[in-house]
Amino acid sequence: MNRFKKSIIILLSVSLLSGCGAKPVGSASAKGIDASLDSSKQQTNVVQQAEKKEENDKANTAANNAQSSNQKPSSNASSSSTSSNNKTSTLPKSSNTSKKIVAEAPKVNPPAKPQVVNTVEKVQIPVPTPAQSSNQQTNTAVQGQQPQTAVQNQTSSTSSIPGLPAINYEVNSYNDYYKAVYNSLKNFESSVYIKINNYDGTVYNLNVIDSLMIDNYDIDYGLSSVKARIYSMGNINVLNIQFQYKYTRDKLLAMRDASESKAKQIISEIIKPGMSDLDKEKAIHDYIVSHTAYDYNDYINGTLPGTVFNDYGVLINGSAVCEGYSKAMLKLMRMAGLEAKSVTGYGIDGASKIPHAWNMVKINGVYTLVDATWDDPVPDEKGKVYYNYFDVSDSQLAKDHQWDTSKYPRAVAIQVNAQ
Repeated sequence: MNRFKKSIIILLSVSLLSGCGAKPVGSASAKGIDASLDSSKQQTNVVQQAEKKEENDKANTAANNAQSSNQKPSSNASSSSTSSNNKTSTLPKSSNTSKKIVAEAPKVNPPAKPQVVNTVEKVQIPVPTPAQSSNQQTNTAVQGQQPQTAVQNQTSSTSSIPGLPAINYEVNSYNDYYKAVYNSLKNFESSVYIKINNYDGTVYNLNVIDSLMIDNYDIDYGLSSVKARIYSMGNINVLNIQFQYKYTRDKLLAMRDASESKAKQIISEIIKPGMSDLDKEKAIHDYIVSHTAYDYNDYINGTLPGTVFNDYGVLINGSAVCEGYSKAMLKLMRMAGLEAKSVTGYGIDGASKIPHAWNMVKINGVYTLVDATWDDPVPDEKGKVYYNYFDVSDSQLAKDHQWDTSKYPRAVAIQVNAQ
């Protein structure tokens, strides 16, 4: 009987292997790939069921033999059990790596960083005569222009430059400057005027956008470009930063509010009192993977909507690409009290190198890496969650990911057991 079962398994295995071709995933139609994957999945399930039944039969036979002879289980079985417990993780992992390429950032509309014109245009304005200065101060007082200050400082006799709109922020340090730009992005402002005391162009520039996106990746709901101009008059320097977005401000605010409300609901449902940080991270990872489908069809057709690039796509629509997965993970982990970051770099699969995003989280006092996108089967398989990229180290992830490690803390692997 066992020989007959083995013959079935061998035949099915040969059939399965003969259906695998060297044709790249991206070169086939979505329907053809789906059909091939479904067929392979069915064949694999038959093989696995046959193998499982054979293993059960063997186990039952061994148990009966041991019981009849009053012998303990063999030392080999004990050794196998010990080896299993010493593995880094006993969570289910996928052996299918051919689908990774479509789980990366899309080729047609990649979630690249916003276009930032780092060369700040300089505008030199002549210092006005005393009479002109007096008139300007009077006009300012009449209009009631009051600058917002990141830190309280002594008010200058000339708070702005003639011809410019009201000053939004007046800053004295890079930390103040960082907060001013952060607040502007968080409020989806299209333009902000920042008076910078002791201005230094090597410090106060648009490199702050990169820093903000690393530290606060979840504030971006469609930032497409950033540029700036510095107005100088004597020792007065006012930096005007202009932001462009994919949507109107009203839509951006509505998207963020809806996402925030949904995130709070999710946390209240999946995070329970007494949970460890690892339990929280796993609950969030599992929720996102099981409730989100990578937008495969739009990826193939080059018709990806803007919502797939933020946490709104994951939490509200249940459809996203890597950037959306990463932002949703960041939002939920931080809301659950975890110290987390988003990491941007590239996904590597053979000769392909595509912009990609994943996460870093602190567990038990050390940082580890998690890529929810690549743990989610593509095309989507309902209820299937893998852990190939859950709590891995820098060296483990570097096998098929590439990023600037100097910008992030060192990451190590965390032992995770099935629960």
